[in-house]
Amino acid sequence: MEMAISWPGRYITEPDTARIVQRVALARSRDLDISYVARKMRVGAEHVRVGNGLGLAAIAFGLRHNGVHVF
Repeated sequence: MEMAISWPGRYITEPDTARIVQRVALARSRDLDISYVARKMRVGAEHVRVGNGLGLAAIAFGLRHNGVHVF
């Protein structure tokens, strides 16, 4: 788990995208949805969905590229 915490900082180069991924992860850990994050960030829900998807894709690409075994 400690390793996973560092993944956004390591694999996401855009600070706004990293912030979105972090906030969505925190919200989901509290059973809140993307619309909650969008309201808190004062942006549209689609912006949050796209940013989160791009960030998670960047993490997945980086993990595959570096040969990190997740499971």
